[in-house]
Amino acid sequence: MKKALTPPPGTLYHQLKQFDIYDNEVVVSNFTLTWQAEIHVYVIGGIKPDDPDFEAKGGAIYVVVCHTGSLEVAAKAYGDLTFICGIDDADGLPYLHFPLTNAFRNTDDPKAVTYSFDFSQTFQMLKGNAPLSFNAQYSIDFTLGWYTGYYTNLNPGTLRATFKLSQSGLNESVTDHNVHGVSGFRLTKPRKQINIWFCIGEKGDFKNVTIDLGF
Repeated sequence: MKKALTPPPGTLYHQLKQFDIYDNEVVVSNFTLTWQAEIHVYVIGGIKPDDPDFEAKGGAIYVVVCHTGSLEVAAKAYGDLTFICGIDDADGLPYLHFPLTNAFRNTDDPKAVTYSFDFSQTFQMLKGNAPLSFNAQYSIDFTLGWYTGYYTNLNPGTLRATFKLSQSGLNESVTDHNVHGVSGFRLTKPRKQINIWFCIGEKGDFKNVTIDLGF
């Protein structure tokens, strides 16, 4: 795993928020979930967010959400669990989610596959009054077992990124899966707060978090 999402000390206009969505909770029958989000906000373009010409000068705000956790599927159970991450802002465009649906390779176990992703994006930021080029990176390999697939969907119209774990086969014992992913949103207008929400589609309740930008 490679993870470098926090800019160097002294970099301006970056915020980090850790959010526990579910902690070893039965979210639907036979599915026990732990799901955390690490949310990074970057003001990019080498523009101060209070600049009256922020958008015209190419300024933007990027939100990168790292998903981690685990999913336990009960013995002799199967089905889908749909993870939804959205932004409560009409200006917020979902522009990526990794891993992609087909980003897997077979393992020595015919019932399991390994997924991988390599997120890398360079943000033009400010360190003091000087420009800084920061390369945000997050890459990982992880395995899903027992005939389980990972499916990704971006929906700009509803301002959300969705990924689904789908276990299609019955297992005589409990099946443990890793939960990993990264979602990205882009905003072009400056603001004081950003609201991100999370939902399990089969459960229907929403978990909301507000990031006060402080600049």
